[in-house]
Amino acid sequence: MTFYWATALIAVAMAAARYLGVRLILRRALAKPLAHLLNAVRGIAIIIWLAAAPMALPAGLLIWSEVVIVSALLLIPYQWLIVISGGREPKGELRHVAWKAAVLYDKKLNQYPPPPRDIDRMRRLIQQMERARSPETSEFCDLQVAECRDWMAGTCWILAQGWRAIRSHEIEQQLYGGFARPAKLDHAEATFRWQLFRVFAWLTDTGDQEMDRESRVFLEQLLAELDEFRRPDTERFIDLVKESATVWLSSEPRTGPWMPASGLVGLGPAINAEYARLWPGCAVFHGAQLDERDQAYFSQPAVAAAALGRTGATSTATATGP
Repeated sequence: MTFYWATALIAVAMAAARYLGVRLILRRALAKPLAHLLNAVRGIAIIIWLAAAPMALPAGLLIWSEVVIVSALLLIPYQWLIVISGGREPKGELRHVAWKAAVLYDKKLNQYPPPPRDIDRMRRLIQQMERARSPETSEFCDLQVAECRDWMAGTCWILAQGWRAIRSHEIEQQLYGGFARPAKLDHAEATFRWQLFRVFAWLTDTGDQEMDRESRVFLEQLLAELDEFRRPDTERFIDLVKESATVWLSSEPRTGPWMPASGLVGLGPAINAEYARLWPGCAVFHGAQLDERDQAYFSQPAVAAAALGRTGATSTATATGP
């Protein structure tokens, strides 16, 4: 019996640790109150069984019953608790589905067009997001759905992707507090990279238009603005971009836009490699500060509509410039 009670204390400690760990997970997942109640009931059930077993079972079965019952209760996945309790709160369900969509998006990032099977799966995820929409989460839902629809359509407006990443992270922090994803870079560095990225994105948009005199002047202004972001780690990227755009501007006649239909790959492996080093993913923008230029630009109706996937013509959205 002494051995039984010694192991029972270990089992109680394990049950307490499991309860606290699952409680944190359920809070992070925004599970419904019933899931927390079931988690507590599981821990209480273990304690009751350990206390009552010596009176109900022969000594030879005590240890085995302890192992079987405690293991069975402890190994119940927390997902079962969420399902049995009726799922997550709408706010938590939206974040969960958005995470699943992001995993699918990242997995097939460079596969265009996406396979029909993955498009169907993404369409179902969008429907789940819409069902989880609420007045509180409406903008967050719009941003996630726009990202998914761009992926399904095989379109990529890089400026909108960066802006959506920043806004999504800002709203995520407001909605989920300490459970929001942490930023990968500090505030100053994230803002610096966003503002350099913004100039580059405006360059690609402007170079993708018919080059009238106004557009040419604007593109030259943007090329000059790149020098404001010159640092040892950005110098090569800036030099490559300015050289490429200058050669394109001076070529007569121009056979196509500066940003080819193939996207960044068409600008050459050197620019592509530097771009991937500076911006390995949209998560580098998390924590960046949107300034007055961003507010003025994305408040334009055509730009806002394009950024949220409500129109297929990004060229119309970018025609007015920042």
